[in-house]
Amino acid sequence: MEWYYESGGDRKGPVGQAEFARLVKAGTISGDTLVWRRLMTGWRAFSELQAEDPAVAEAPADELETTDDEAGGGEPVSAEEAAAPAETADESQEVVKLETAALWRRLFARAVDLLLFFFVWGQILQLAVIRFFPEAERIAPELQKRMAETGGAATVEEAMILLPFTATAMAVGLAWNLLYEWIFVRLSGSTPGKRWFGIEIRRSNGQRLTSARILLRHIANLMNFFTLGFGWLVAVFDAEKRGLHDHLCDTRVVKRSERR
Repeated sequence: MEWYYESGGDRKGPVGQAEFARLVKAGTISGDTLVWRRLMTGWRAFSELQAEDPAVAEAPADELETTDDEAGGGEPVSAEEAAAPAETADESQEVVKLETAALWRRLFARAVDLLLFFFVWGQILQLAVIRFFPEAERIAPELQKRMAETGGAATVEEAMILLPFTATAMAVGLAWNLLYEWIFVRLSGSTPGKRWFGIEIRRSNGQRLTSARILLRHIANLMNFFTLGFGWLVAVFDAEKRGLHDHLCDTRVVKRSERR
């Protein structure tokens, strides 16, 4: 954890937790001193933080104290430099405190999203069959009836008729799945299911996802199918309930922030 603090009109830092504790003990950082660290939404008086968490200035037992030069405490930085995390310009600069979402919320949210996904997908396919695959629409009821009664498979002729429709259905499904996640996560950080259960997807530093990161996370999530669900199982044993796709893309599923 790295801190920045105000001293003599300058913003100084970063300093580690052990050095921060030493500065507090030495009186360099007093109750009126403005301080900031990542995930804080702005500079605040140290006394306010201490009132919320009395242990905020305690040095970790396993961290050795460092000198000012080692910690960088003597180098002034601007308020803008300190308050803006070092991310690319495309990343949203809104940061929030993250609280891990319970797995049951994620499961129910996924169920809602799947219902919405399959409903829209079904409507698209129904329109596609009527408009572009009339032959597939004609033979489908008869084939379904025959398979239900006798368990017989489709003939070669029937398979050739159904193949273009099947390929189209899969392509439309993959495209709609990506579009569904991209639209909602990019605009609000949550899919409808996640929003309903009060959770959202964030970077591990609290920022929202860029379009590129949404795409990468989507692809990584699909890879979980090829690992027979191992990527999702990781979340059960992970302290932050992050699946393999979350670890690969530096994302977390957290309780939805009240700040908009």
